[in-house]
Amino acid sequence: MVISDNLALQLSQYVTAFGEGNRIPAIHMFGIEFGEKLASFTVADCKRLAAKAGFKESLGMELHKGIRLSAYAKRK
Repeated sequence: MVISDNLALQLSQYVTAFGEGNRIPAIHMFGIEFGEKLASFTVADCKRLAAKAGFKESLGMELHKGIRLSAYAKRK
């Protein structure tokens, strides 16, 4: 899947808005909040998105967890 620059920028800004020290929860929340839009993303897609957003590729796994949680959780 092609990862758009716009989506990578959106992820980067979202995580930055959560503040220092909250990167993992922010990535989980991004996956939960945009889970429907990202439902077709594989782990590899999530890793590419994380890298393109300027984060470690391994954080893509955390994004994938958030996407999977989106069926069960919603942001307050």
